[in-house]
Amino acid sequence: MILGPRKLLRRYLECKFRQWRQDNRGSAAVEIALVMPVLLLLLFAMIETIYMFFIAIVLEGATADASRQIRTGQVQKAGAPVAAFRDELCRGMSGVVDCADLGISVRNFAQFREANAVAEDGNNVGNAFAPGNAGDIIVATVTYKYDFITPLLRELLIREDGDGARLISSSSAFRNEPFGD
Repeated sequence: MILGPRKLLRRYLECKFRQWRQDNRGSAAVEIALVMPVLLLLLFAMIETIYMFFIAIVLEGATADASRQIRTGQVQKAGAPVAAFRDELCRGMSGVVDCADLGISVRNFAQFREANAVAEDGNNVGNAFAPGNAGDIIVATVTYKYDFITPLLRELLIREDGDGARLISSSSAFRNEPFGD
């Protein structure tokens, strides 16, 4: 039986098509190409969230250490109290973030009720600095605006009216010790 060129071409193409449909050598590459962007996004989101919490923990410790300098009167006795407090705060941050990006608010109050109301209201944080005298009630608040890198994480964790940054805040409320002259 002699086949014409049309039938030979048709048989050849059917055979190749059948082989191509049964061939699964590239299926792993296709699966990885479909799943890898989602896995990378989750991985980067986890790493960035961990880094944000790391900054918050370091900021909390640095605020507590710098506030101790106010509580004992060492900042008040310094020639430049704001610079002394900022230097102590930057030493505690250990280069994790740029100290120029930190917002500092130190206020003194007559009663703990007033201090508690200000500490609960995050809108009252400014760049005020009033470390007070011996026996004064002080609220020291340090803030840092964290800008997200991971695209979808920014949309999940930031309000729509925000500027794309998450405000990390640390406060310390205390009564100054009776430090002398």
